[in-house]
Amino acid sequence: MLPQHPYTLIGNLVSSSGAYHYLASSIGDFPEPEQVKKLMFSAGLKGIRAFKLTFGIVYLYLGKRE
Repeated sequence: MLPQHPYTLIGNLVSSSGAYHYLASSIGDFPEPEQVKKLMFSAGLKGIRAFKLTFGIVYLYLGKRE
């Protein structure tokens, strides 16, 4: 069975831990950027911005509570 993500394969080469399998499965469960921004807005944050980092592997979310 092939891994879902390249970093799962790399993680398996470096470590025998199942943590990399958990990482791959948890990524699929994480909400899309627009959903995260809606959640932040519903929590009372304003001026919400999302910055794509590392080619979209990581997002930085900023919001201001007024």
